Amino acid sequence: MEHEAETVELGRTGLRVSAVGVGTNTWGSRAGPDPDKRATLDALMDSGITLVDTAEVYGASEQTIGRCIRESGRRPAVLAKFAPLPWRLGKGAMIFALRRSLSRLGLTAIDVYLLHFPFPPVSLEAWADALADAVEAGLARAVGISNCDRAPARSRAQRSPRCLQGAGSYAHRLPTAGLGDAEW
Repeated sequence: MEHEAETVELGRTGLRVSAVGVGTNTWGSRAGPDPDKRATLDALMDSGITLVDTAEVYGASEQTIGRCIRESGRRPAVLAKFAPLPWRLGKGAMIFALRRSLSRLGLTAIDVYLLHFPFPPVSLEAWADALADAVEAGLARAVGISNCDRAPARSRAQRSPRCLQGAGSYAHRLPTAGLGDAEW
């Protein structure tokens, strides 16, 4: 039985999602997807939770979510993240990683694609431009930056849907008021 849950706009993306989402860091492991998460996704969606948060560095989380979507036919909003690891700094690495995430998820476009965290050798503005490329290529509907306390000073991404995901959790809350409405 599905329930109506409160929905909110995610940042300035135009995407309406449940006010509460679920992080999927533990949905799978390096050994592979977790086949038991289908019931979890069904229960979440039945309760009105329509947003899942994943990242390519969360083990087999993306494969698990993709499998759940294929098997259930139900499609939550998917927020995925790119980790700018030292050996892959740049626009090409981000787009390559996004295409691999899409493949693991079985999707043609990510609802929201975020830079997982800023990495200083590359400016925040350069990362934001790479994110804008993902939108222009039709690989992401909206883009943003996670674990960041400021918006880029200027970038092409200003023309793309955008959001900031502040660092924090229910266990450890940091001030995040207004980050979803940042001007960038």
